[in-house]
Amino acid sequence: MKKLQQELFGEVAQGLSLTGKEKIQDVLSRGFPAFGGKLVRKAYQLIRKAIAENYTLFVSLAGPVTASDYARVWVVPFIKAGYISAFTASDAISYHDAHDAVEGERRIRDVDLYGDDGVHRDAQIIRVTDIGFPEDVLFNTDNFMTWAVGQPEFQKSLTTTEYRWLLGKFIHALEEKRGIPHGLLATAFEYDVPGFCASPADGSTFLNVVKLWMLQERLGRTLAVPFKLNVDLAKDVYEFCAYHYWAQHKEGNKELAYIVCGGGAVKNYLLQPEPALEQVLFIPTKKYQIGVQLTTAPVTDGSLSSCWPSEAISWGKLQKDALTVSVPADCC
Repeated sequence: MKKLQQELFGEVAQGLSLTGKEKIQDVLSRGFPAFGGKLVRKAYQLIRKAIAENYTLFVSLAGPVTASDYARVWVVPFIKAGYISAFTASDAISYHDAHDAVEGERRIRDVDLYGDDGVHRDAQIIRVTDIGFPEDVLFNTDNFMTWAVGQPEFQKSLTTTEYRWLLGKFIHALEEKRGIPHGLLATAFEYDVPGFCASPADGSTFLNVVKLWMLQERLGRTLAVPFKLNVDLAKDVYEFCAYHYWAQHKEGNKELAYIVCGGGAVKNYLLQPEPALEQVLFIPTKKYQIGVQLTTAPVTDGSLSSCWPSEAISWGKLQKDALTVSVPADCC
């Protein structure tokens, strides 16, 4: 019986009393020994392991991570520190990332989560959960996006990484000019970190692409720069596969790790290179060895956003002995 107990027991579940002198790593690693706190601890330990042991780390970002400014809280510092090799994010995240640069200041403010959205509409306030901004921010950003995607550099077939890199280039220049701290795309541009987009038409950067396409192709307008932009999705997936294959043979400790923030298409895209390489292209490949997920979706709802990283082992996206954790937490 005692032998079986020794096999089943882990560490002593003993907390760390807070005195105000602890470092944040002490609190995360020793402060909360059970329940949700234990999941946060494991996520911290796995992320720390991936960074310390030189794993290639990919990150997926879902939700309003740029509108909330959470991107500047940790994603931008992670990119600057060299921790993130590539990321996936929605087109909407790219669009909201430009607001501060376009406005020359941060106009996103707190709003009442339980307020009357009819009143918000009358006041021309756009609400995103418990933050909001004046509607004219959208129109100003649209003007910038129409100008940006109409530039000569965009008038060719692009992968989503090339598309985000060019947007980052223009946003970086505008942030520099107006003294705005660099956001997600500008930082990715500066540090040459690829940003993939699983759903390139889900946000308003692409709606402004549609505008230029319509003016030229449907209304016959003569544009200053002939519109030729096309997003090459097949090449995009192939590019991400190439990064995975390269990392498993040439980079760091030749092991892969990921952090999933939220879920949805960006999460799925982050995990697609493995089946693309092995299942479809018949190229033998290793899988992710570490998987950390932060999500508010309960696993019992059966959604893509909620399924635990361990489920991806059955799909051949993670190693059988992968180290994983799913933390019920807000990430954006």
